[in-house]
Amino acid sequence: MFTLTLASMIVILFSVRLRRDDAIFVIGLTILHGVVAFMLFYLPYHSILWLAYAGLSSFWVLCVRAIWSKESDRKVLWFAAFSAILLLTVESGAASVLTWTERMHPKVLDLFLYSFDGSLGTQISFQMGMAFARWSLLRNIAVFFYQGLPIAIALICAQHIAGRTGKAVSAVSALVLTGPIGVIFYNLFPALGPRLIPQLQFPFHAMSRAQTMNLALVEVSAHGPRNAIPSLHMAWVLLIWWYSRGLSWWVRGIAMLFLIFTAAATIGTGEHYFVDLVVGVPFAVFVEGLFSFDLARLDRRKLAAVAWGLCATLGWLALLRFENPVFWISPVIPWGMIITTLVLSWICERGLHSAAVTERKIYFGLESPLLGAAAGSTPKSHT
Repeated sequence: MFTLTLASMIVILFSVRLRRDDAIFVIGLTILHGVVAFMLFYLPYHSILWLAYAGLSSFWVLCVRAIWSKESDRKVLWFAAFSAILLLTVESGAASVLTWTERMHPKVLDLFLYSFDGSLGTQISFQMGMAFARWSLLRNIAVFFYQGLPIAIALICAQHIAGRTGKAVSAVSALVLTGPIGVIFYNLFPALGPRLIPQLQFPFHAMSRAQTMNLALVEVSAHGPRNAIPSLHMAWVLLIWWYSRGLSWWVRGIAMLFLIFTAAATIGTGEHYFVDLVVGVPFAVFVEGLFSFDLARLDRRKLAAVAWGLCATLGWLALLRFENPVFWISPVIPWGMIITTLVLSWICERGLHSAAVTERKIYFGLESPLLGAAAGSTPKSHT
């Protein structure tokens, strides 16, 4: 992930400044990095490292251009460089933070999540895992998008910065800080994903409904990062899709591909349970509302989105931990809760979007009553 985060610097540089001389500098610096790494320090060769070196070279060029640039371009370049530094800083510390969560929580609650998924009538993550095993092409494509998430994050941020849109600050803040905020929730409900729990035998040996219903819900010891619920990959691709509004059609297309294939990869690779994706939806609404800087602090729709997203996320974690038997009364109960969560999240997110559109119209004077009066009157001519 950090290698691809470095590579995403290429996207940021050439989104905000597409210049031939910058491309020449990046190529030259990339070759220099490779010579130093492989010939002087004798690092093990791997082709993907060239992407990292190209990204690092792009980062240096971006920083230099931000310092020495024309006055008209300096603000955009400074913002782009600052965003790049934030992305690299947060991603570089991710592994250490997840290692810390493992030390803090030696036991995990995966069986609780497995039980909920079983109450739906089928283990959806196991079904997708078997599909991945049968169709390697599908798996490879999905994993490509799953691992390439930093590229999509950088693309959306860079497009907003380059376009000087009113969503630039919100998009950068939300997409960069989703990770640190998500770690807080990881500690509230530590879990790994079915792939890392040996007794679940992912993906070919899902328990029967009767076995899952009578499964003893206890904490189990397991090694791995506690990063299952809420699914931050799901939250990220939803935010990417929402923040791609107003950008070019090809950016919207890329965002949609990331949304579809990343959602499939999160469960097909065994990194998440299906319920992790469900909880990731209100969490994404919470993050979007929290960083809606283009709205007033006490805007009703903003407060509704933040309150709903936070309460729904915490509510799901509490129910999954303490009220799991309720889900087994009838499949209608868990499916009804999922549908309700998705519908209310959609309503709150649409409210956020419509509020932002209204604010932009007012800002540009499109709904000003004075504009209507002025447009409807013909000024007198004077000689």
